[in-house]
Amino acid sequence: MFVIMCDNIELTTTENIGLPQVQMRLKPNLPKDTIPFGLFRNSDTESMFKVIEWFSDRVFPEERVDCKELLEELGLERYDPWEIAKLTRGTLMTDGWWLKVHPTDTYEEQSLRGLAGIPAMDFES
Repeated sequence: MFVIMCDNIELTTTENIGLPQVQMRLKPNLPKDTIPFGLFRNSDTESMFKVIEWFSDRVFPEERVDCKELLEELGLERYDPWEIAKLTRGTLMTDGWWLKVHPTDTYEEQSLRGLAGIPAMDFES
């Protein structure tokens, strides 16, 4: 189960649309500010492939000087952007989007902004 989050707001549900196809669906009545740039442009659904691609762009580059050490810290033997995104939740300090991987994941414990003590944004519908 994966859920795209914006701070404390669950933005999506995951739907099986025929094995092995999975898609993410936006929940209704979300504030426009919460929808990730580059996803859900013309639809309330997005392919899991596109979501994986989007989150994979939110991780450190393979060319980073300390890439080997970071992979070791994460327990990975090779560079795999999607695996890195799942482990780091694809979270950045610059925006509120992150990937909820486990039902017990919380903004305060998995998001960089939450870990830094930044209060979740208050969105108006």
